[in-house]
Amino acid sequence: MPKELLDELSDSIPDLENLSLKVKQEKQKVLKVSKKSNSNKSNGSGGLPVGSNRTQSTAGNKRRWDENIGNSSNSKRIREHGESNEKPNWKEYKQEKKAIKVERKKSDKGAEEYDIVQSSKEIWEDLRRKDCSAERKLNLSAALYELIKGNLTKFMNTHDMSRVIETLMGTGTVQMREEVLQTFKSNPEKIYEKYSHFVALKLLRHANTSQRKQFCEIYYSLTSSLAAREYSRDVLEIMFEQAQNERHRLKLLQHMYGNAYYETWLKINNNPSDLTLKAHIQAKPSARKKIMEHLEAFIGKLVDKNMPIGYHAFHGIIQQYLSVSTPEESERIIERAKLREELYNISQTKAGANVAMQVFWNTSAKDRKSILKNFGSVSELACNQYGHVVLLAIIDSLDDTVLLKKQVLLDLMRNIVQMMGNTYGRKVIRYLIDPRNKMDLSPEMITCLEQGDNNPFSKKDMVVRRTEVLDHVESTLLNAVIEHIGTWLKDNKNIVIVTSILLKCKGSRHEDALKAVAEYLATKPTWECIGNGGPFQMAKKLIGYKSKEAAEVECDDIFEREKQIHELFTNLLIASFDKTSMTNWIKCSQGMSILSYIRLMYKDNKEISVAVQAAIQNYGLKIQKTGEVGGKS
Repeated sequence: MPKELLDELSDSIPDLENLSLKVKQEKQKVLKVSKKSNSNKSNGSGGLPVGSNRTQSTAGNKRRWDENIGNSSNSKRIREHGESNEKPNWKEYKQEKKAIKVERKKSDKGAEEYDIVQSSKEIWEDLRRKDCSAERKLNLSAALYELIKGNLTKFMNTHDMSRVIETLMGTGTVQMREEVLQTFKSNPEKIYEKYSHFVALKLLRHANTSQRKQFCEIYYSLTSSLAAREYSRDVLEIMFEQAQNERHRLKLLQHMYGNAYYETWLKINNNPSDLTLKAHIQAKPSARKKIMEHLEAFIGKLVDKNMPIGYHAFHGIIQQYLSVSTPEESERIIERAKLREELYNISQTKAGANVAMQVFWNTSAKDRKSILKNFGSVSELACNQYGHVVLLAIIDSLDDTVLLKKQVLLDLMRNIVQMMGNTYGRKVIRYLIDPRNKMDLSPEMITCLEQGDNNPFSKKDMVVRRTEVLDHVESTLLNAVIEHIGTWLKDNKNIVIVTSILLKCKGSRHEDALKAVAEYLATKPTWECIGNGGPFQMAKKLIGYKSKEAAEVECDDIFEREKQIHELFTNLLIASFDKTSMTNWIKCSQGMSILSYIRLMYKDNKEISVAVQAAIQNYGLKIQKTGEVGGKS
């Protein structure tokens, strides 16, 4: 190779020694950076160099992200508007897009239908305003009805127009609701649709009695399919809630009993006097097997389709099944529907409460303990119209009174003020003191509770059980009377409970409670206290007054048991009087009556009779001098 060429190549090749030195320097820099990052990680700085700001890094990432987005939007703008760098008019661009969307909807629905929908929505926006007057609502409803009346069937199951029709059901006239009712009558399958069923719900809420009856007649024969479908079951629930009576509810259930029931009963007698399943099976025992097999499969189907456990229809069909089932059949359906786990939730309806009692009565002691441990709020259940009956059945049949105290009674006593302020809560408190009192419970309810007296899992004697329950609550009740006496004695309903507490409980603070009541009756103004019917009747019972007829019927044992309480209260009442309060009582006819009763009933007790007689005679002299009107002995 020529020497000139070698010299030229050597000049073009970089210095190898310098190159290797530069490589070493770059490696050292990299190692220093990695060491710093490791030390930052150990210091908890997340890998950032010491002194750096995390927000700066985040801001940098965001800036790079915005640049990428800007590049993509620029490329989109270039595609749509060419390669010009001029900024487009976004307002015009959006209007163009909106116009395209409108044209697409018109092509899908048709121009006429689209105009109807848009006009209806504009009216609807005004109609649903809170400041819309009643007269304007009627005018707008009439205009809206004129627009949509020919397209109700089509509009019912659309997302937007179904809401418009729902509003019209609330603001429109009876004739408008009648038109929607006729639409369901001619198209009963609409109730199964997603949006149409909301229209049906709104119609039932605002329809009159006649229209509701017509609506139910449309679907009487379809109740089994209504219960099994996701949307229509909500409509069936409203039908049950609005049922006028028990017969109406049973009529909604009878088509769920299957073909055997229809062939042997409904086809022959379309309107039987007794609609219960029990009456039919008693009349047609041969049909029992097929009906029970169908019902068991049907209830299982409802469970598989996740029918809400709180629905009236679900409770009603199980109640009818349990009324005629054998213990083995009952156990199968209880396990299939998981009724023990859901006992608290099914206790909120009349049929559900009946089912809950049947389940609890047919449950072993071990499972009863599990049920109560998973129970919800006992005080809320006690204040429920139907749930409080379930609570009474539990109190009546649970042998383990220690468990009862822990899971039930403690919650009731903690919320004693809430119980005394509620109609059903008062019944529960009275039941703890005086079970199955006919003054509190209807004959129907007493008969229902008596069904559990002979259940196979309650072994303890009823009298022993009730005594133990009273022992657990009497001290709390007496303390509550002392603490809340000023509030409770102003309500006649609470006075009945307080009287029962004072006559039935025998705790350590019994005398203190009697004394507090005696002082309240004696010292309060007569117009506020003894002059009213409730405190007057309470005083008569506590002093032991009885009419001649009641005294003849009264058992000697009961009289002897309560005699000590009557004498103690009478002594405490007399001791609570001062000159002013005794004078006020004698001026009041009710007060004078109580004092007269005391003087007659305790004439053998010289201390009581002399004190009362002296007060009455002193006031009698005052009457003669001043001419005041009052009672004389």
